[in-house]
Amino acid sequence: MIYGLKYTLKIWTEKGFCQYAILERTDNHLYINCYNNGKISRKDITDKTDCICNMVKHISHWNMRHYNEPMEWLPSFDWTLHITTDDVNIYCSGHDNDPPESEYFDNILRFTGIS
Repeated sequence: MIYGLKYTLKIWTEKGFCQYAILERTDNHLYINCYNNGKISRKDITDKTDCICNMVKHISHWNMRHYNEPMEWLPSFDWTLHITTDDVNIYCSGHDNDPPESEYFDNILRFTGIS
C-alpha cells in the first residue's frame, strides 16, 4: 500500500518551470494529482499500487540522501521526493544532479502516467 507520495521538480529558466505530483486518497481510490508548468491532471493509480510498491524498493537506498552537483551553466534544477509504502520510507532531494539509477524513478513516473 502507498501511504504518501510527493514529488517536486523546479527548473530555473527565464520562463521558469515547476512540476509536482501529490498522492490523494478518495473513496477507496488512489490518485496522483499532477501540476506540470500550469497544466493540472489527475491519474487514478488504484490498480497500479502493488506494482508501484515493488518498483519503489529499487530506490530505497536513496533515503536521507541529497544529490548535489553544482552546474556552471543554466538551467539549474532542484527536486525533492518523499514516498511512504508498507516497506519503504524515502525522503531525498537534489540540486543539479540526479541520483544513480534515476531511471528506476523515471520508470515509476512513466508507469503512473506522470511523465
